[in-house]
Amino acid sequence: MYPAPGDFFTCSFVDASPFVVFETGGKNHTTQLIGRYNYNNIAGALAIGKYFKVPMEKAIEAVCKYIPSNNRSQVKETERNTLILDAYNANPGSMKASVENFSGMKADRKIVILGDMLELGPGSSAEHATIGQLVYDQGFNAVFFCGKEMRSAAQKCIGSMYFEKKEELADYLKANPINNSTVLIKASRGIGLETLVELL
Repeated sequence: MYPAPGDFFTCSFVDASPFVVFETGGKNHTTQLIGRYNYNNIAGALAIGKYFKVPMEKAIEAVCKYIPSNNRSQVKETERNTLILDAYNANPGSMKASVENFSGMKADRKIVILGDMLELGPGSSAEHATIGQLVYDQGFNAVFFCGKEMRSAAQKCIGSMYFEKKEELADYLKANPINNSTVLIKASRGIGLETLVELL
């Protein structure tokens, strides 16, 4: 449980498949935020609300009604797939959290599309390789890597598909449509993977 019993405010994590469910005051509450990694943000927001004497029921209502936008942890239902769109920003920590959270989600067919993490400097190749190994270890149904830096990830993830340019990946998706799947799309904003949504 976090925060811990006896703290100023307490709640506990319940689930994230895909939306975060938390418990406080003996009741479960479902948010519009995906990823267990968002639970601490929720707990922190509610604790701050309590500190400033915001009625708890109103604070919970506000948290649960918040819908992320701008390609940040968005869930999009298309005619063919469920998309987890997190293409606004990416670094090794957030990429790892997204991949691990996606692995734990309940879904029949999971596909991962990951683009470059930009501005990592000299350690970029090693960081991308680490992500590639992590993705391989999860055993997703299909994996696509996109961007020059993601070549290092693809080399660690046997069976994955690699495209240096987004346009090449787009052409592949047009020729080989993905259907009936839950798809994680994550990359740094500069890669622009959100433009693939119309193909999914």
